[in-house]
Amino acid sequence: MKRTIRLLALILTLTLALSAAAMATEIDYGKGETNATKSVSAVSLVKDGCKLKFDGDKLNVTYTNSALKEGDMVIVFLLETKDKDGKITEVKTTEAAKTLIVPTAENIKYIDQSVAKATASNGSVSFDIYPQNHTSALVRIISVNKDGTLTDVNVAAVKLNYTLGDVTGEGEVNAVDALRILQYAANVGNPKYEFSAPWAAGDVDLNGEISGVDAVRILQYAANDGNPKYALGK
Repeated sequence: MKRTIRLLALILTLTLALSAAAMATEIDYGKGETNATKSVSAVSLVKDGCKLKFDGDKLNVTYTNSALKEGDMVIVFLLETKDKDGKITEVKTTEAAKTLIVPTAENIKYIDQSVAKATASNGSVSFDIYPQNHTSALVRIISVNKDGTLTDVNVAAVKLNYTLGDVTGEGEVNAVDALRILQYAANVGNPKYEFSAPWAAGDVDLNGEISGVDAVRILQYAANDGNPKYALGK
């Protein structure tokens, strides 16, 4: 009897796990908007309620919601997203994108305040955010109108498009990338060197900084050297 109960419990657990996996919907950033250099993509998380368009380094966002009333104050956050190991990474599923992460001094990469305007049938708010070519993030809106109705929702997701270590954006990781990291870290060159790829591509040891250590790691990786062999991101 106990064996039967344990077996049924195991079957139920597996069924729930499979159901949860089946319900997860992968976010297709390829169907969203991409900036001119192809380094940043953005996708709406609100069906028919959020419009996105890149204008240079800016991402224009227009969010429409019947809960918004003309004159409502709206706070906009760009909140950096990371995986469990602390690596900057995009939100991968629509289910995960619904999670409202706590804004902190570390994960707030942009904050703005706007005023809602009236449309034909709903309220809307338009604003610009700046992904700044170095972070994957969620765009979150918080507003409370005069009726006390709270609007708190992630309206868009931003993804960096890069290969760790490939700061030149040429499609491979080699000694040239190490040289560019040294130039960047030392702030030398004429003009001063800026990465062609997103900033995060140069932080190969994932410590939040770009330094000569990252250049050494790239050289180790390119030469397949070290004991053990160095893998980017370790």
